Amino acid sequence: MRALLFCLLGLTIASPDAALAQIKLQTKPANGSEIRYFTAIDGLMDGNADVILKESRQGKTVVSAVLDVCYPAEKGSDRKDRFVANLGISGQTMTGTTQSLGDKLPVTVKLVRKPTGDTFEFKGQISVGPNVTEVASSDNSDLSEKEFKDNQTVDDGIAAAPKDFTEVSPESIGVRVKLEAALDFLKSLKGQDLEVALNTLAVTCDALRAGEQTITLSADPERAAALIAKFKSQPGVVAAGWSSGVVDMERTIRFAAADWRDGDKLNKDKLATAIAGVLTKTLAAKSSSSAWNANTGTLKLTFKRPSPLFPELDLT
Repeated sequence: MRALLFCLLGLTIASPDAALAQIKLQTKPANGSEIRYFTAIDGLMDGNADVILKESRQGKTVVSAVLDVCYPAEKGSDRKDRFVANLGISGQTMTGTTQSLGDKLPVTVKLVRKPTGDTFEFKGQISVGPNVTEVASSDNSDLSEKEFKDNQTVDDGIAAAPKDFTEVSPESIGVRVKLEAALDFLKSLKGQDLEVALNTLAVTCDALRAGEQTITLSADPERAAALIAKFKSQPGVVAAGWSSGVVDMERTIRFAAADWRDGDKLNKDKLATAIAGVLTKTLAAKSSSSAWNANTGTLKLTFKRPSPLFPELDLT
């Protein structure tokens, strides 16, 4: 009986270890599939290309790959074009053909990918239309799918309902719109009292990949809420709200609004007169003019004072 008891006990103790070992083998297969990314290949399009190479691997073997390249459509241009090529794999060689999405140019890719320790080397050629780029890029590190996605998170800075205006500006409006609807949206702004930030009209590589563009506008803060509500209802608009602008809270004076309003409107004449009175003393100058910008709601004050050069000429 004692011998039998020891035998059973030994089986009982050994079983959990065997099961654990089996679980480890199942959760960590020797040749598991994995997605890895490269987010840079040096030298493409004079170093101005934004590159994403997505590889599907079985163990250390690449079984398929997709090359996504965004680049200036013309040298020195802000306009971007892009191509996405599915690459065939033959040993260390990656090849594929496609067409650029904007200018519809033929694209040919031939790359040789070589592991070099912990990094990778790429050599070959990429042709877009008549232009051929020689690729010779070393020391490229890859990223896991989680690392890649964490790096792709972009905040457009749009606040639909800000608690206050410490982070966003009351005159600055951000509108995120689908690329195919952007032109019609911009056309709809013609004739309205507002200004469009020129730098937000350029379609970035991030916008091309997302299919959405964020356009920034400036408008009188008293009309901003109504404009945002209007923009939200327009075709292709994904989001609209306030964004960062010219207001700097470190140079802001906060005071009670009641004495400076007529009903729910700002008494702009009273405010301009008060500010001009302060600056007349501060600058030792005479107030010349004041004007409120109908587009942005900003106040411009002009002052004059005598020039010390040739006082006889009464220069200001």
